[in-house]
Amino acid sequence: MYSYINFFLPMLFGWFCAQAPKFTYKMIRYRPKDWFGTLVSSGGMPSTHTASVMAMVTRIAISQSFKGPLFALAGVFAFVTMYDAFNVRLACGRAIDRVNQLIDKTYDADDPEKPEKVPASHGHTFAEVAVGFLIGVAVGVVYTIVETHIMG
Repeated sequence: MYSYINFFLPMLFGWFCAQAPKFTYKMIRYRPKDWFGTLVSSGGMPSTHTASVMAMVTRIAISQSFKGPLFALAGVFAFVTMYDAFNVRLACGRAIDRVNQLIDKTYDADDPEKPEKVPASHGHTFAEVAVGFLIGVAVGVVYTIVETHIMG
């Protein structure tokens, strides 16, 4: 019998493996003051959401088999997550960018009635989702190997 931690930890490691390089790059390149906001920001290469869910799905597939209902549920969850990142959030982020451009073109910088820009939550391109997918599968496999052969 498996504990929930055996499925949660790969998901956490998948998130870390995808987010750490993005965080490091942004901290070095942009030197933001809000490091926590930078740590949890969305968008960019690779997709952290995809890496997280695919690490969990891979761990479930290896430990519980591809036939079980838990794998089916996790697979649907992963598909919805990747679809949302690639289609919905990407389209919304692009639309918000256009709205913000219209605000800049319509109002002068010192206009007191100028509305605030809309904060954008950008999605991912297909390549960003694909790399997140590969990272997640790799993390799930490595976690299973470590747990099985090293941790006993």
